[in-house]
Amino acid sequence: WCGGTLQGVTDKLDYIQGMGFDAVWITPVVKQVDWRDNWNGTGYHGYWTEDFYGIDPHLGTEQDLEELSAELKKRDMLLMLDVVANHVGPIHTVDDIKRLGAPLNRPDATQFHNLGRQPGEDLDEYLKHPTAAFSGKGCWPWFGSTCNMTIIRDGWFGDLADLSQEDAEVKDYLVKWISHMV
Repeated sequence: WCGGTLQGVTDKLDYIQGMGFDAVWITPVVKQVDWRDNWNGTGYHGYWTEDFYGIDPHLGTEQDLEELSAELKKRDMLLMLDVVANHVGPIHTVDDIKRLGAPLNRPDATQFHNLGRQPGEDLDEYLKHPTAAFSGKGCWPWFGSTCNMTIIRDGWFGDLADLSQEDAEVKDYLVKWISHMV
C-alpha cells in the first residue's frame, strides 16, 4: 500500500476536477488476503481478493467508498472501479481456501479451475503445483504464439487460484457482487 485512501481521494476531488478530469479510476477495493505469495510479497495492489464484499481496511471503509461515489456524482464525474474477477489471492493450502469469503471457500476447490489435477489427487498435493501461466514455455510475461492458451484460460496465474466462472455458484456470486458494487 502506498498510503492512499478512499477518503484521501475524496478530499482531493476539487483538485482533480480542477485539472480537467471528469473520471477517477481507483484500484480494486476488495479485502485482500493477508498472507504472502511465493514470489513478491503481499496484495497491496488490490488483485489478491480474500472477500469480494469486504473493503480492504488499508483503503478505508464501505462508507468511505459510498462517500467518494456520492461526491463524484455531485460533480458530474464518473467513478471507475478496477475489478479482478478471474482469480483470488495466493492459495497454498486448504486452510487458505477456508479463509476466503463464501462461496469461494468450498474445501473441494470446485470453485477454481483444477487444470492438470490428476484423478484421485489430494487437493493439498495439487496446491503444491497447480498448472499455471508460469508453467508454459515462452508464455510469461508476453503470452506469445508459443503460449498454451488452455493454460492461460483454465490455469492459475502463479499461485493465484483461477476462478471457474463456469461454476453456477461462482458465476451467480460474481454477478451479484458486481450489482452490489454498482
